[in-house]
Amino acid sequence: PRADWQQAWFRGTAQGYLARGAHGMYVFNWHANERTRRDLLTQIGDPRTLRWTHKVFAAVHRHIHPSGNWTGADLNDRIHGVTPVPLYRTLTDEGPVFRVGIFDDAPFEAAEGRLKRIELRIKLDHFSSGDLVQVTLDEKVLGKPDVRNAPAEDPDKPSDVDESSWLVWPLDPATAGMGTHVVQVRLLKRNPRIRPPLIVQHVEFHVHYAA
Repeated sequence: PRADWQQAWFRGTAQGYLARGAHGMYVFNWHANERTRRDLLTQIGDPRTLRWTHKVFAAVHRHIHPSGNWTGADLNDRIHGVTPVPLYRTLTDEGPVFRVGIFDDAPFEAAEGRLKRIELRIKLDHFSSGDLVQVTLDEKVLGKPDVRNAPAEDPDKPSDVDESSWLVWPLDPATAGMGTHVVQVRLLKRNPRIRPPLIVQHVEFHVHYAA
């Protein structure tokens, strides 16, 4: 559910700042009550309360608006974000590179039996079974991903194309230690029947702990 993802993303963002030396979190316009943000406000201010909580560590995503008189707050928000980005075939078969930090010690937590799983997830718009995408993590090629979208998970849907698909790789915790990791996405083959380009919308590491 989106609400679970958003909370995990807030926790991951806070953990990243705290791991880099922040002493606490200042929040603005968070009108918390018994139904919204209460748990987050008791967690994000200290590494001890963030420990062993599900987190999402993500590449910075920006909002791109069509041209026109736009005066909303998103116009200049995260202008240096690295996603979304279109994905095209290139003469060298190279593709965009994303640097994403992981700020939980996954190898240690796995050795202690607390880590349930860690995954790399990439969201692509207009992805189909006729596309061939290669992803590397720290220059090592990852295998075939699990593709998650409505047609893939619902046998009653005959289409093999969805507006958005998630490509998911379970990772060995030893390859996902603390620090910045380099993810590269290469388009090796594009389904010729689909006109819009593939769009890399999100690049994320998901860290799950045992209950």
